[in-house]
Amino acid sequence: GLEGERSVLSQSVGELERLRDDLSGDTASRAAMIGQFEEQNSYLTRRIEEEELRLQALREASREGTAAIRRLNEEKLALEGERNRADKEIRDKNDELVRMEGEVSNLENKAAAAALEELFAKLDRLQSGDVLVLAGSIPASLPDDIYQRILARLANREILTAVDATGRLLRAVLPYHPFLIKPNIQELGDLFGFEDLEFMEGVDLARQLQNEGARNVVVSMGGGGAFLLTEDQQLYSAKACTGRVSNTVGAGDSLVAGILTGLKQWEDFGKALQMGVAAGSATAFSGWPGTRALTEELMERVKVEKIPL
Repeated sequence: GLEGERSVLSQSVGELERLRDDLSGDTASRAAMIGQFEEQNSYLTRRIEEEELRLQALREASREGTAAIRRLNEEKLALEGERNRADKEIRDKNDELVRMEGEVSNLENKAAAAALEELFAKLDRLQSGDVLVLAGSIPASLPDDIYQRILARLANREILTAVDATGRLLRAVLPYHPFLIKPNIQELGDLFGFEDLEFMEGVDLARQLQNEGARNVVVSMGGGGAFLLTEDQQLYSAKACTGRVSNTVGAGDSLVAGILTGLKQWEDFGKALQMGVAAGSATAFSGWPGTRALTEELMERVKVEKIPL
C-alpha cells in the first residue's frame, strides 16, 4: 500500500545517505550508485503518486456512493410515506363503504319488512275459492322461507295454492300441502337423483311427492306434453300440440294457469290438463303469453288420455 511504499522510499533515502558517506572516495562508483538509487526513488515516487490518485478516485466514488445511498433512502422514505397515506385512504374508504352498506342494508330491511307486511295484508284479503300461484325463485330481499310462511298463513282457508319451483324450494313447501305443484320431468328426476326418466318412473316419483305432502302433481315433459296425477290417484296424460316453437319461456307458467282456469271452469282434471297443455303450447308458439283465443283453438288438437293405475 501507500504507507509501505513510503517506508521503502524512506529506507532507500537512508541507504543512499549511508552509501554517499561510504563511497566518498570513489567518485565513479558513488555516481553509479546514486544514479541507481535516484532511479529507484523516481519509480517509487511515481507509484506513490499513482496510489494517491487511485485513493482519491476511491474516495470520490465512495462519496458518490454515499450520496446515492442517501438519495435512495430518501426516496424510500418518501414512497413509504405515500404508501402509508394510500393505506390510510383505503382504510377510510373501506370504513365509509361499510358504513354506507350498513345504511343501505337497514333501508333494504325496512323496505323488505314493509313489502312483506303489505304482501301479508293482501294475502289476508284472499277468500275461500281464490287461487294463489307461487312461482320462481325467491327475491333476495325476502326471507328464504317466504313460501312456507305464505302457505302456513293460508292454511285451512280453502284457498287453492299452486307452486312452480325447483329443488329444495319445492321440497320445503310439501309439508304445507299445496293444491298443485309443477316440476318438469328433469326437475322431478333431479329431486330424487335420477336422469332420463321413463313415463311410469315419473309417475312413481310424482306419487312420492304426494306422499311428502303435495296434493296434485302435474309434470311437464316439453315436446312430450304433460301428465297429471291427482290426489285421488287419477292419472291423465296429454300430448303436446305440434307446431313451430318460437320461445318456450313462460310455457310452464301458462300450463299451470291453464289447469287452474280449466278446473274453475269445468271442475274436471282431464279438461283442466287439456286447457293447460293448450295454454302452454299457445305461449311456446307465440313467443309471449298465449291468448285465450289461441288456447281454445289449440285445445281441439290436445288429446287427453286417462290411464288406469
